[in-house]
Amino acid sequence: MVKDSNKASVISIAGETGGFNRARLARLPAQVHRLREKAEQLLQQRLKALFDGADDALFDLADKASSNHDQNLYFEAMREVRLRRRDIEAGYIARLDEAFSGLLRTGNGGGPSEAEAETPDIAVDLDNLSLVDNEQLECHVAVESMVSKALERVAEPAQHIALRLDSLVPIKVYQQNNPLGPDVLCNSFYSAIESLQVDIKVKLVLLKLFDKAVVAKLDKIYTVLNNLLIQQNVLPSLTVKGDARRRPKAKAQGSGEGAGSPVLSQLRGLLHGAAQESEAGRGAAVSSLPSGDLGQVLTQLQQSQVDALATGGQLGALLSVAQLVEMIQQQNRGRELAQVDRDVINLINMLFQFVLDDGNLAEPMKALIARLQIPLLKVAVADNDFFNRPGHPARRLLNEMATAGLGWQAAEDGSLDDPLYKKMSELVRCLLADFDNDVTLFEKLLQDFIAFLDKETRRATVLERRTVDAEDGKARSEQARALVSEQLDAIIDNRTLPHCVHKILNEPWHNLLFLTCLKQGQESEEWSAHCDTAQDLIWSVTAPLDREGKPRLMKLLPDLLMRLQKGFEGISHSPFETNKLLDDLKLEHLKRLRMEHPVQAQAAEPSQPSLPSAEVTPAVPEPTAQVSEVASEATPEPTSKVDALDPQLLVQVDGFVQGCWFEFQEPDSAPVRCRLAAVIKSVDKYIFVNRTGVKVAEKSREQLAMALQNESVRMLDDGKLFDRALESVIGDLRKSRSGVA
Repeated sequence: MVKDSNKASVISIAGETGGFNRARLARLPAQVHRLREKAEQLLQQRLKALFDGADDALFDLADKASSNHDQNLYFEAMREVRLRRRDIEAGYIARLDEAFSGLLRTGNGGGPSEAEAETPDIAVDLDNLSLVDNEQLECHVAVESMVSKALERVAEPAQHIALRLDSLVPIKVYQQNNPLGPDVLCNSFYSAIESLQVDIKVKLVLLKLFDKAVVAKLDKIYTVLNNLLIQQNVLPSLTVKGDARRRPKAKAQGSGEGAGSPVLSQLRGLLHGAAQESEAGRGAAVSSLPSGDLGQVLTQLQQSQVDALATGGQLGALLSVAQLVEMIQQQNRGRELAQVDRDVINLINMLFQFVLDDGNLAEPMKALIARLQIPLLKVAVADNDFFNRPGHPARRLLNEMATAGLGWQAAEDGSLDDPLYKKMSELVRCLLADFDNDVTLFEKLLQDFIAFLDKETRRATVLERRTVDAEDGKARSEQARALVSEQLDAIIDNRTLPHCVHKILNEPWHNLLFLTCLKQGQESEEWSAHCDTAQDLIWSVTAPLDREGKPRLMKLLPDLLMRLQKGFEGISHSPFETNKLLDDLKLEHLKRLRMEHPVQAQAAEPSQPSLPSAEVTPAVPEPTAQVSEVASEATPEPTSKVDALDPQLLVQVDGFVQGCWFEFQEPDSAPVRCRLAAVIKSVDKYIFVNRTGVKVAEKSREQLAMALQNESVRMLDDGKLFDRALESVIGDLRKSRSGVA
């Protein structure tokens, strides 16, 4: 057990050390390095402007102050800001470096960084422990407001940076983990100034100055940074308007089509190998359907789906390859599909079949995404690079929808009217109704959907942070109470004590030690002093009053009573109860001092009711029950099932990382999808929240391992859906080819 319980052990699994971040930075692609260096140069210039104006702003506030206290507050803040200016600037850049290094963290759930998750020491209410005080909450609200206003102005250029970074690094980049997005920039500055020893008013002033000096200039900063990436040929089409943004759609006919796409060529080779057939030359006498005509036929099929939805109907199951080919050829008699188009139809069908078979999405989400079969088929037929380009907007949109749907589940009544499902339905309807052959529609809808998700995520993050803070506080409380009980048990050492002494130790002094443990920790002077007082109290009613003991007691009593009185006042203990306890203690001491031979009398007649110790001593179980109560709460009861656990399952649980999604399936209950929000090791708790940030489950390490063993919980795969589908199709085709061979 950790002695310093000043903070519970809440594990932010994504956290890294500074040195490791530097090692990661060295592995970033060259384009990202140049972007980082340019961004930090621009931001340092803006920070210089901020701090150059901070003195004037604080001086003006001091000049306008209505009291000497406020005036001194601003003058002292001016001095503190001057002294800490370089530290703040360096800390801010270090946090940006950490955000950039996070772009190489595979498996990162994009949750809050360790710096964001830290909770400073604040006042603790004994009855209702809360770790988010009003001042901290006020700062968080100011930061959230700043981020929200920034996104209203610069959402598109910020998203362009995110999309370009996403094409260069292994993890998904979006608003929250974009190192140059408003969310990271604003929260990093707040983290850099959080440790300043200044009043909350001054921190709010600094945040306003940051808003004016940095956030207000983000449009110009983003223009420079996006241009830098364009110059390095990183998704240059994002900034080009109109037809220039469309990728070439002209295709040669015949088996040579798709030769420019290595992935499509590989897939076609596996496809024909698996089928053990080659249709080169088949139908040579029959004219092939041109790609442009095929696109028109697919548009007609797409329109029929729109008509079905418009009349209140539901789309049927995924169209099979045979159904698609038959429907296409019915409208184009005398002409067959080119082999490459047949192959593309086959491959798209296999990809969407993977979606329908995927256990990571709820059934309504699968059905919704499956409606994109025809639009994505049109994209794949028109653009050979579709299979070879991970950053293709159509692929990214599919991935974003699947990732968003990972934690989604229908309401208990089966209704589908929540905001996420409605937004995705609107997006699908828009694609079915409006997509012809311009891929920029996917880009537009992608940006709109990501902006929607960012708002949803920000709301969920605030709630999740409060949930984790509350659980952290609860853990700290449990840990502190257990430590206090353990300490008092050791001090009492099973000795029989008068009733008033038990009452003092188990009530006010227990609470005093509890608060001291939370605020100052077990290594503090205050903790040691209060423990010494408890030991002196017990000595005063148990020590033999011989020639040395009696004078020592007489000398100790005034100081002991004063320390007890001060301790009671420190926790605002009831004055009436305080006086009663101290009066009873004084009577106990007087009885002991009046005894002529207390030691011999105790030894001769330990059970005599006339003796003071017997007269006021209650049953022994009282202190044991009181002092040990919290310890039993903090320690999970072992179960007989633990011995039957596979040790490898415990290792698997230890590997769970923050942000991973799970599905819990308890007997006679609907499945619950949730995300691992925090691991609190001090009390062995894994905290799970739903998509909106609300706590839905709490498990111990052994409970999770047992759930894995009895298959009542499973980990969901949050990898990119299209990439997983493509890997699955390639794997299946290779197996089929090996089996045939």
